[in-house]
Amino acid sequence: MNRILKADFRKFLSGKLFIVMMVLLVVFPLLSSAFLSLVFKGLGENFDIGMSAETAFYSSFSPLNNYGLMLMIFMIIILLADFNKNTIRNKVVAGYSKEAIYLSGTIFTLTIAFLAMTAYSFLNYALTKAFLGSAGVSFGNILKHWLVAILATLFLYAFLQLLVYSTKSFLGAFGILFAVLLFLNIIFFALFSKLGSETMRIILIFLPPLQLSGSFTLYDSNFIWMILANLVFTGLAIGIGLYLNRRLDFK
Repeated sequence: MNRILKADFRKFLSGKLFIVMMVLLVVFPLLSSAFLSLVFKGLGENFDIGMSAETAFYSSFSPLNNYGLMLMIFMIIILLADFNKNTIRNKVVAGYSKEAIYLSGTIFTLTIAFLAMTAYSFLNYALTKAFLGSAGVSFGNILKHWLVAILATLFLYAFLQLLVYSTKSFLGAFGILFAVLLFLNIIFFALFSKLGSETMRIILIFLPPLQLSGSFTLYDSNFIWMILANLVFTGLAIGIGLYLNRRLDFK
């Protein structure tokens, strides 16, 4: 499996998508923070635009927002390339088991998602803080939010890989994932006004994708539960993927 991983990372790092991802990782937060700074200066210091380094950081993890959306699309393209170019079939012919192939793909996918979203979110935080300033939230709380959000991100990408391997189609994988994310957000905000805040806090524990919303508020009482739930859901997504993977025809 180590050989597969090394080959996958070498191919990724030498590809054009890696360069595009790195450029966008810098360009998106730079343009966003610069634009907000211009808006802030244009409206005047007495006008509150409701944006700070913290809110920019929280919204960085949203999979429906600029870089998050692009990263999902890029990862689907990268994973599908193994099917389109018969790379996976060649790995099977070379003697690698389906489990080893899927697990190496999982490690690759989750590693890229972890590094990319961590770098993007903290760069967004730093640049927005430089242009607009901070709301005064302690860095310890920022790290807590990052831990919950990055674990929710890992679940999302474990689910993404499961969809790619199951559908072997860009439209299938992206369409299902986008529809699920959109549905969860619509249902959550529809129920928010009808259910109590305490009930919604409990619901959020069991819905990791909603923890990636820019409007998500992390409470200390839910912190540990969210970490545990996200780890369990990520493990389940990987486990289900491994189970289904045994039945797949790698052609």
